Amino acid sequence: MKMFGLLRIIRLRFYCFVLVLTFLDSIPSQSQPNYDISVTNGVKTNENNIEFEIYLKSTSTHFLLTAYQCVFTFNNEIINGGNISFSYVEGSAHLNNIPSCGIGVDSCDSQLKLTFASTVGSDTVSSISNLVGKFRLTNSVPFAGLGLSVFWNFSGRIYSILMGANFANITNPLYHSDLKMLWDITPPSIQSVSVIDSSNLIVDFSEILDTTNIKDLNNYSITNGVNVLKADAISPGGRILLSTSKHTAGSSYMLSVQNLNDLSGNRIAAPGNSANYSFEEILQLHVKLFLEGPFHYGLMDAALNELQFIPPKQPFNVSPWNYQGIEQVTAIPPDVVDWIFIELRTGMSRSTTVARRAAFLKRNGLIVDIDGTSNLKFYGFSGLYYVVIKHRNHLGVISSDKINISSATSFYDFTTSMSSAFGTNSLVYFGAGIYGLYAGDCNGDGIIDDADMTSIWKKENGTIGYESGDIDLNGGVNIVDKNQYWQINKGKASNIPIE
Repeated sequence: MKMFGLLRIIRLRFYCFVLVLTFLDSIPSQSQPNYDISVTNGVKTNENNIEFEIYLKSTSTHFLLTAYQCVFTFNNEIINGGNISFSYVEGSAHLNNIPSCGIGVDSCDSQLKLTFASTVGSDTVSSISNLVGKFRLTNSVPFAGLGLSVFWNFSGRIYSILMGANFANITNPLYHSDLKMLWDITPPSIQSVSVIDSSNLIVDFSEILDTTNIKDLNNYSITNGVNVLKADAISPGGRILLSTSKHTAGSSYMLSVQNLNDLSGNRIAAPGNSANYSFEEILQLHVKLFLEGPFHYGLMDAALNELQFIPPKQPFNVSPWNYQGIEQVTAIPPDVVDWIFIELRTGMSRSTTVARRAAFLKRNGLIVDIDGTSNLKFYGFSGLYYVVIKHRNHLGVISSDKINISSATSFYDFTTSMSSAFGTNSLVYFGAGIYGLYAGDCNGDGIIDDADMTSIWKKENGTIGYESGDIDLNGGVNIVDKNQYWQINKGKASNIPIE
């Protein structure tokens, strides 16, 4: 069909655009460039909104894009009886000639279509993908749980057309990619309930939740007289921290949840909305170890503490530890050297880990709870466990033997013997019968190698603060960290089993 007929039906308010392209239609067609234009990156941001992006690039030589009109059909069933609108997200386009005309929902050809167009302009399209724009489909009611399918439309009264150099029609349906979004229709479920202490639980769910109803305490109930006093989402959203009245050690409980939705609008329901858990004994552990970096004359320096660089919240919530614990203080206790990370395993392999937590390491090598004085506490069953110790920039260790851990205080000392840690040469010898953890594993991956230099130390060299490249923990990253620790220990590796 003629361009005038094509564009005249969009809407009269784009009259100037129609006139321009009417003139262009009389210009002879030029050679067809090879290109790729795709509908991609579809995201359902909430129950009522879906966003996707349009990208354009050349797959041969550069070419000139002078104007465009894009039209899509989609599976109308997802509207679910609501009223929809279609809009361009302002400022998202990489093109100079942004989508500015005909943006909306059109009901021609007995089918709803999504449309947008540009005025006359000029953009050079290369092999680098250009974002034509991000677009938002909004519904007055939640979208049906069917997934969204968006297809380029090349027939009917309104269809897609791209104009190239000399305003030639360069449209080739073979170069257009559609979008098919599948979102889940399965309600979320409780995966696990972890006891942090007698008044705090972490609840893990099967998927990320909509945070709208999380803080409503009416959505939670616990048996045996325990009340939920506060509920907060923990990033990335698939976890909730519940603060409760006190649990009784040795008792069993059931948590029930209601009115929580996933991002697709599915509401949690039985049987996935409840879980049994137990509040077991308070296990106490007394551990001693030294870090090579801050160790001097039988003690470790607490420079990070004195400079007030130690963060009040545990720092192991990033890769490679990925620990989402809630350990946090208002002030760092005296004589604390740094945060330390501890695991209990029933066997050597990582899959046997039954407890994880962060605590404080003091100058004298003792690991203490976050009050700065108490023994390290876990909640679980008395039994035999391997103890794993990890730090931000020192090689971790695992005890060579299992330790009997119970409500009575158990003690393990990594400082007096090489054989206290599993593996060969797992500890560095300081002299005078004292051992400690090797310094220099700046990225925490269990190996002291070039990656620690290139990815951490070089980027942080010359900075001050709480930095992983500060191997001696004195508050600054400098050549001493590299030459005195990393260079000497390069090639060392942790003997903690990773599988």
